[in-house]
Amino acid sequence: MSFPEAAQWYREQAVRIDEALRDADMPLNLKLQEACKLRQAQLQAARNALYDQELADEFGELFRLDSLETLVSDASRRTDLSEPQLFDEVYGKITRTDENIRFPDTAGGCFIKGTPITVKGGWKRIEDIQVGDWVLSAPEDGSGKPEYKRVVKTFVHKNKTIREIYYCRSNGKRAIVIATGNH
Repeated sequence: MSFPEAAQWYREQAVRIDEALRDADMPLNLKLQEACKLRQAQLQAARNALYDQELADEFGELFRLDSLETLVSDASRRTDLSEPQLFDEVYGKITRTDENIRFPDTAGGCFIKGTPITVKGGWKRIEDIQVGDWVLSAPEDGSGKPEYKRVVKTFVHKNKTIREIYYCRSNGKRAIVIATGNH
C-alpha cells in the first residue's frame, strides 16, 4: 500500500470509531479507553500495510496520537469544561485525524537545511524563509505554471530520514534533490 492510500484508509477508519462506540452503553472513561485502543490498532494496521519500513515510521510520526493520559491532562487544563465537555474534547481528538497531514501526491515535503529557494529578487536558503516572503511555487498537483506566492506558515522538522532524489534535466544533465522522505 502506498502512503497516500494508507493515509486515506486511516482517516476513514478513525471516524468509524465513533460509529462503533457512539451508542455503546459504558462509562465515559471506558469509552475513551476503548476508542484509544481502537485508534492505536488502526494506526498499527496502516503502518503494517506500508511497503517500506521508513515510510511506516514516518506515517507513525505524522499520525501520532498522544496517550489517553496526555489527552485528558491537556483537556483538563481548561477549567471551564464540565465532565461531559471534557469527554467530548478528548473523544473528538481520538475519533478525528488531522486533515492537513499530506504526503507525496498531495503535498510537498521538507527540504534540508541550506536548500536554495527562488524568491522575488533572487534566492534564499530554506531556513531563512519567513512568513510574508514571496517564493516561487507551483500547484502541488502539477497543473498550472509556477508563480510567486506569499509564505503563510513555516515549520521545522527534526530527525527526519533524508533521501537523495536523482533526475535528468531537459538538457540531459543529471541533477539531485536532497529532501526528507515525504518530499
